[in-house]
Amino acid sequence: QKALIETIAMDEAVRIADKMTSEEDTLLLVTADHAHVFTISGYPGRGNPILGIAGTSPIDGLPFNTLSYANGPGFRPPDVNGHRHDVTNDNFTNKDYQQPAGVPLSSETHGGDDVIIYSRGPFSHLLTGVVNQCFIPHVISYASCTGYGAKYCDIL
Repeated sequence: QKALIETIAMDEAVRIADKMTSEEDTLLLVTADHAHVFTISGYPGRGNPILGIAGTSPIDGLPFNTLSYANGPGFRPPDVNGHRHDVTNDNFTNKDYQQPAGVPLSSETHGGDDVIIYSRGPFSHLLTGVVNQCFIPHVISYASCTGYGAKYCDIL
């Protein structure tokens, strides 16, 4: 739940930055420096509570959360009979609730996924498709005429 609250705050910050700047003269970039091992499990129906149960496993008959991590502090060991934790009575709305994790670690780790970069403004066309992360600062430097290497100002 805390990550979702932070995502909403980030969305609001981007909305304000977009409103305060002009697409004509401001390159606005929104990205991340890494992914996380966080996923939506199964095929939850439209309108399914994002913090709730996604479905029931046909193999063990137990429900599973919509959101989960590959690793982290939300790991729950099997019960004495070797069965996984039944999330039916978990308090998903508790702000300190930890989504289930497959591997026990004290904190969740970064993932290897590509991260999205949204951009608008001058030279945003240079950031389309998949780009190597180390290319992004070069675009910023080029567009803002700062730093080392080629700069837009050099060709004016």
